[in-house]
Amino acid sequence: MKRQNMWKTALASVLTSALLLSSTAVNMAAFATTGEGASFLNQLNANYNKPKQSYATEVRWWLPEGGHTDETIKEEINMMYEQGFTGFELCQLNEAGVDADVYGYGSESWAHDVKVAIQEAAKLGMSVGLTSGTNWTHANIPGLDPNSEAAGQEIGISIENVAAGQKNQGTLILPAVRRGVATEDVAKTFVGTYAYRVGSTGNGRQTILDTTVGAINLTEQVVQVDAQTWTLDWTAPDDGDYVIYSMWQQGTFQSQEPAQENSYAINYYNTEGVEALKEFLTNYYFSDEELVEAIRSADVQFFMDSLEISTSQGQRSLYWSNDMRQDFIDKKGYDIVPYLPLLYGISTGSNFTGAGNTDVDGARIGNVALSGPDGTTMDEASTWKIANDLYDVHTQLIQEKMMQPLKKWAKENYNMTLRSQMPYGTYMETSEMGMAMDYVETETLNMKDQTDTYRLWSGAAHIMNTLYSSETACVSSSNYVLTEQDYIKIANLEFAAGVNRVIWHGHASSWGPESNTRWPGYEGMGAGLSTRLDSRNPDAKDYTEMNDYYGRVQQLLREGVSRTDLGILHLNYGENTEYPTQYADWIGNHQGIYWTDMSLQNAGYTYDYFSPDYLNLMEYDAATGTLGATVGYQAILVQQQRMPIDAAQRLLELAKQGLKVIIVDDAATITPYYNENNEDLKVIIDEVKQQKNVVTVASEADAYTALQKMEVRPRAELVGSNEQILTQVREDEGNNLYLYAYNYCDDQHKFLQYKTTSPESHGTTAKTDLSVDGMYIPYQIDPWTGEVEKVVDYRYENGRTVLNLSLSYNDVALLAFEPVTEEELHVVSTDADVINQNGDLTVRAVKSGSYNTTLSNGDTYVTALTVPQAKELTNWDLAVENWTASETKEKRSETRNTTVYDAATNTYQDVELTTEEVLYQTNKDVISTHLETLTTWDQIEEIGKEVSGIGVYTTTFDWDASAADGAYLDLGTFLQNAVVEVNGQRAETVDVIDPVIDLAGLLKDGENTLKITMTSTLANRMLAMGRLSEGRFTYDGVDKLVGFNGYRCTYQSNGLSSVTLVPYAEKTIALPEETLVLSATAPESAVVNQEFDVTVITPATVTDLKITDEAGKEMPYSAIQAVENEDGTKTWTVTMAVDTAGNDRTFRIAAKGKAGYFIDSGVTFSLDILPEDSSSSESSSSSGSESSDGGTPITGDRMPLLALTAVLLAGAGVIISKRKNHKA
Repeated sequence: MKRQNMWKTALASVLTSALLLSSTAVNMAAFATTGEGASFLNQLNANYNKPKQSYATEVRWWLPEGGHTDETIKEEINMMYEQGFTGFELCQLNEAGVDADVYGYGSESWAHDVKVAIQEAAKLGMSVGLTSGTNWTHANIPGLDPNSEAAGQEIGISIENVAAGQKNQGTLILPAVRRGVATEDVAKTFVGTYAYRVGSTGNGRQTILDTTVGAINLTEQVVQVDAQTWTLDWTAPDDGDYVIYSMWQQGTFQSQEPAQENSYAINYYNTEGVEALKEFLTNYYFSDEELVEAIRSADVQFFMDSLEISTSQGQRSLYWSNDMRQDFIDKKGYDIVPYLPLLYGISTGSNFTGAGNTDVDGARIGNVALSGPDGTTMDEASTWKIANDLYDVHTQLIQEKMMQPLKKWAKENYNMTLRSQMPYGTYMETSEMGMAMDYVETETLNMKDQTDTYRLWSGAAHIMNTLYSSETACVSSSNYVLTEQDYIKIANLEFAAGVNRVIWHGHASSWGPESNTRWPGYEGMGAGLSTRLDSRNPDAKDYTEMNDYYGRVQQLLREGVSRTDLGILHLNYGENTEYPTQYADWIGNHQGIYWTDMSLQNAGYTYDYFSPDYLNLMEYDAATGTLGATVGYQAILVQQQRMPIDAAQRLLELAKQGLKVIIVDDAATITPYYNENNEDLKVIIDEVKQQKNVVTVASEADAYTALQKMEVRPRAELVGSNEQILTQVREDEGNNLYLYAYNYCDDQHKFLQYKTTSPESHGTTAKTDLSVDGMYIPYQIDPWTGEVEKVVDYRYENGRTVLNLSLSYNDVALLAFEPVTEEELHVVSTDADVINQNGDLTVRAVKSGSYNTTLSNGDTYVTALTVPQAKELTNWDLAVENWTASETKEKRSETRNTTVYDAATNTYQDVELTTEEVLYQTNKDVISTHLETLTTWDQIEEIGKEVSGIGVYTTTFDWDASAADGAYLDLGTFLQNAVVEVNGQRAETVDVIDPVIDLAGLLKDGENTLKITMTSTLANRMLAMGRLSEGRFTYDGVDKLVGFNGYRCTYQSNGLSSVTLVPYAEKTIALPEETLVLSATAPESAVVNQEFDVTVITPATVTDLKITDEAGKEMPYSAIQAVENEDGTKTWTVTMAVDTAGNDRTFRIAAKGKAGYFIDSGVTFSLDILPEDSSSSESSSSSGSESSDGGTPITGDRMPLLALTAVLLAGAGVIISKRKNHKA
């Protein structure tokens, strides 16, 4: 645990040591209990010292179709496991030179590799994601008939213009089909033909349909001649020009590779699509009982990536099915077919308003629109509402007919869960999909580090209480470029919105098919997209520590349930992402994307966005004043003008129950659907506004003041100026809180296309008071080492726990808060570090001076310390292992009997198949040099800028143990990671964001040896080889060699530039001495798991006891009673049991006295713990400061004889406290 805040301002006392590490017992009845059995601190240590691997990160694994050998698959999975990863998802990509007829989706080879992977993962307890089709873009089925209802279907529209009075006679123009597909191969089902009078051309590119005439239904006049021919004989009225829209249902013919046969996308909007998918999976993967057994025993998710379905013309609005017309009528009450032309031409991209546009109510329509009452001007509102109706039906149908049945089937038959990325990039509402899935997922590529965009789906995850995963670190032009510091930034900007499951993009084996494998290994995904987390990278040796770091963060973000302060209603059909934008960073410029005012975020409010439909899934709790048991919103904010009628009615119900609501200006004034009217909405919203717990504000900026007046404060309030810290809060069943805090801003304020703010400089270190609602004991969890300590410096103010928070840029704090009802002794202010050493308060500093420490009892202690000067270490030997490409390659192969698809005969042939792979060796020549002072590798002539690899630094230094009590080692600023060894012993894990470690216990008097191992990325070597290139982009006239938001593809300065030894001195505060335990008596023996009594004599000032075994494990009590004696002592009877046999077992007693925390008394007692088939003796053994041979108590060192006599004569009232939660 770091203790360097006095000289390294990046950490303040909140991140320093605890007051007393020994305070681990559950408090008595007068204090709050802490968990089922063990103390809260014990629980934290058990959970976070070494996190379970199940909390670590996962990877997307790209495979060359079914072209890996079994040896490679098993080798890769075991390597992932050893590196600390907890799972992987399988994704095959189309590889030139790999025969898809042999290895593609649908082949026996691919199914075989999947089986090998899942069976191996199941042995190790790893999770597996089974992608829903070949590649990633959609669920698809090899050999699916693209003309069937099970395949993707669309509405194809043809357009014919008819002048006034002109006759339209002849064959109707057929709609376009997918490029490369013959129109005669596309089956068509006629849906209808409608004519409209053209009111105007709007802006010149539009067609405004005259509603004063309305749609003229020509469907009955159309005659079908054959499967591809329809005719119409119709004369337009002479009152104007007309346009005829003819519509057919037809297949989208969207397919994906690689596959043995054309693998067509399924229909997501009907029953036939999901049934076909289930049938295919049953006959393909799940016909193998051994595989099914492995799946049922493992954590396997059926995974659906970003939903990249499209119509034949690239549109994402005219999806169809044979039931959709009736489904629409049933849900919306009118026929959508006459209005389908309104959606013609609407696609993604240019017709989206674009992320960052602050108009959250912008209407998104195409080039065909209805007219207003005058017949010529555009009725944008009605056009928009009709389109919304179709998008809403799509949103409902994909859940009802695809996701929910698939989820149910997968769970009931195969114990699989359903994980899907949200349908961003489509015109469906994107958060509601979370209602139908086991997991909610987002991704880096589309969201580009924008925490506000990740919030679009955090509400779904929090309300549904699911994991929130992310396909993380897919950055263009950055393969082999991202450093560990970059990964930390990317992940933490997701964590700050509630993401708690990182799945890296991604992993590939170094082994691969010879046709497309070269050094440093097989790539899989596009070679420019990051990343390849496998053994080819120099830092792969440190992945285990990296996963421990992320595992601790993710475990904290999965504790209990979310406690998010505010819910913001957000309904948008056609939600854009950051994917189309370049060089945009709203979060770094203190600008919101949707809720644009930053006052709430700066004050520490956490908030989610979600569709108003989620209001129906939450209940109001009048006792807590919160909405939703799994999220606990304190208030709902309404900012959009759009509000469905049923959502407004539900909001009214909740407001009448007491839910606090803030409505911004003219919010909730427009219904988004065609058959709803604004007047009805106004009546409901007016009643909402009449509720005493509802406030209307003029602007978003006024919401903060309104919330304060409503007594809605952040659960973790950031007091004072803050433009850098983001938080997440969780709460477990014991009402313990868990807080994640992250400093997101580097003070650069660049890369913003939609710039509306001019942020002022605030430096890179964030400093603020953190105020948590309630009375707690706060703990700090070190995400790098797993050490857990009580926060040293905090105070109570107005029913809140307040502590100081100081975080360097890109650094995190993990805090836990244990509720209490009485205050224990602790530090309330100090200008030094105060730590605990074996129960004593110790002041530590790195500079000479006098330091003041004030305790919660009002006592102030002045400590004078003399400390030697810090010194930069010199005289280094450096050996760099230079990783370069080798022409030497290993080969491996396997031969199996399999089946291969023969496209010529459309049959499957049995063959003996040999699969071959290669792996290119890496040259690791060592470059050795001597450095008097440190500098990065690119500045060292013998090494240079092109080198990537591993560097080992060694030096010696003298240490005068009499001049200082210990030292920190400051590694300065570097890229990637470092491992430190002192005198042959490994030091604690290095925090790569703030790389300062404590060398306690490693230093010796005299000469010490220091070894530091540094790693790099492969960026420099790949740039030197021409495999990567430095960017040539500029922004605002400044050269930006970047991907999005500043990730640079350029030569990196690797290695160390400085290492400083920083001595510290420390002195124990002389607290008043207090005798805590006078004696203890126990039986000479007891039987395993059978209760026995221990009698303990203490002064009357002792309020609690704790007993630990030889390993420091706290022993469970079933009951404890204390007798108050007339002489000012207490006799305690502790009823306990021991679950492990052993002779002469020794137990130690700690007690809580005037100091208010547990202190080791030095008193022990011993007894034999016999196996369960033995009987115990009734005689007793006793001890004070040491064991006794007889049955007479031996007192502690400071026990007066008079007190002993009083103990033997004691007798008075009895106090009993049941230890309901006191278990080890």
